Amino acid sequence: MNKSLQKVIETLKAHMADEDLIWHNPCLIKAQSNRVSGKAYQGINQFTTAIVASIEGYQSPYWATFKQIRDAGGQLVDAKGKGVPIVFYKRLPSNNPEEDDQERFFIRHSFVFNLDLTEGLETDPSIQPTTGQVTRVNSAERIATDYLAREQIQVSHGAPAYVPALDRVHMPSIEEVVSTDEYYSTYFHELTHYGAPRIMPPYRVSGP
Repeated sequence: MNKSLQKVIETLKAHMADEDLIWHNPCLIKAQSNRVSGKAYQGINQFTTAIVASIEGYQSPYWATFKQIRDAGGQLVDAKGKGVPIVFYKRLPSNNPEEDDQERFFIRHSFVFNLDLTEGLETDPSIQPTTGQVTRVNSAERIATDYLAREQIQVSHGAPAYVPALDRVHMPSIEEVVSTDEYYSTYFHELTHYGAPRIMPPYRVSGP
């Protein structure tokens, strides 16, 4: 197996060792972005950084390499072993002139650190995280609005969750998410928790 992909697998195994494997994880709707470019990670990089951020309790959605942190005047604090591998592709030059029109790539990885692990480094206000093409779906909004009004459930801003003691749903704003489908599937998933027995103890419920 490619060494870069192996690093990603090892990271996921380490952080999921004591957790249930939830493929449909609400934390994945939150964009994780590079601090320098502001671009949101995609694919496996989004999955890996989001899982680690959720389990480690990171509040910042930004990540950067050691060099990027150092060049920006910051430093890592108690970050040994906490780098997260992200993979990228580099073009492989051809030694055969007849194959110049055939692009070939090889996979590489680098380690990034969440900004919660740094000092002396603030988020550049000119850098805004990139989100996906998220749009409101009128039919889904009507269903949710009617259900909330009928059941008298309140919605507050926060990580996706249903709080039985308060009959309150927590959801991020749609501007924070990276997928329309993921937003609404998570939203309706949290609403279904309202149907649980009313004798439930007052603890936070989320996830499948």
